[in-house]
Amino acid sequence: MAALATNLASSHAVATKVTAAETCDAQLRGLQMAMNLGYLDPEDAAKLFQQYIAQIPFIENALGA
Repeated sequence: MAALATNLASSHAVATKVTAAETCDAQLRGLQMAMNLGYLDPEDAAKLFQQYIAQIPFIENALGA
């Protein structure tokens, strides 16, 4: 029973992380589109970018920042 409970908890944690990553991906795609269309200046875009990636601390930042 304990093993089953552990597996269920682990699978829930994975599902939560996948959902957060997918949400962040959608936000970043929207940010990219807004930048491409000229709706955001780079300073505002950088702030939003930092807010979005803060939601996914479990994903290693490839930029090293």
